[in-house]
Amino acid sequence: MRINVGNRTRGRVVIACTTIGLMLLGAARADAVTSCTSTVSNPGTYDADTDTYALQDDYSSASYGSPCITVTGGSNLDLDGHTVTRSVIGNVGSALIDCTQVGSRVTDSSDPRTGDIEGTSGGYAIKNCEDVVGIRISGTYTYGIYNSSSYKANTISENHIEPDGTGTITYGIDVVPLDNSSQITNNLAVVTNVGISVVGTTGAGSGASVDHNIIRGARYGGIVKTGTDKIRIRNNLMIEPDFDEYPGGGEACVSIVSTNSTVNDNWCECDVSDCEGLFEDPPYVFPGLF
Repeated sequence: MRINVGNRTRGRVVIACTTIGLMLLGAARADAVTSCTSTVSNPGTYDADTDTYALQDDYSSASYGSPCITVTGGSNLDLDGHTVTRSVIGNVGSALIDCTQVGSRVTDSSDPRTGDIEGTSGGYAIKNCEDVVGIRISGTYTYGIYNSSSYKANTISENHIEPDGTGTITYGIDVVPLDNSSQITNNLAVVTNVGISVVGTTGAGSGASVDHNIIRGARYGGIVKTGTDKIRIRNNLMIEPDFDEYPGGGEACVSIVSTNSTVNDNWCECDVSDCEGLFEDPPYVFPGLF
């Protein structure tokens, strides 16, 4: 096991890493399927108190040129256990769910969580939503969760980003945090290239927090921070692969462009056979994932 600067070597494993695939999964339910041959805006039942649209059906798209669902006006979307799928390869600019105004939240209130963003989209699963909480993303995407500098991210938490079958996800989470209180926490990202890509934040405080995430298979870096602003990267676990197996790949589980960052207590290059759990003091349990 190779540990980067700012990461610790003590502690024994207390949680089975093989249980990762079980998180956020529940029994599938059979629902009506609505075809989004053209983009559907704010579908579902509306709750004025929370400004939230809750899906009543599954949604499926066979189009690659536009989103399946847009969340407009800063409203919120609750999958409520439903799936949103695409059956064709999309172009790099398209998303399955696209938020068109700042402040929108996408979540899944079902218990257990059974909602899923899946399919063979070549672009984004979820794009430009300020909060994304408790969502499973599967299939093939260039980006699982993405936010541009015009639609910054505040809370990206408890999401399960993992391809199924022969699918691949290139970048798990690629966001610009809203401010120093923003959190990217308790996510699982199984990817080919980069688990989490993030820029720093300005203003008072130590920077947005990237903590308690599990990243697997990121050949070019588990967590990559660009820019000169502040960020806190703490208590994250990077599982496989050995970077030496990928010529031209990255050489760091945590890569930062500047020194204006707090990086500590990250576990690096723990392969599955060695990784029976993590963090003895205290025994963190990644409550949103396990």
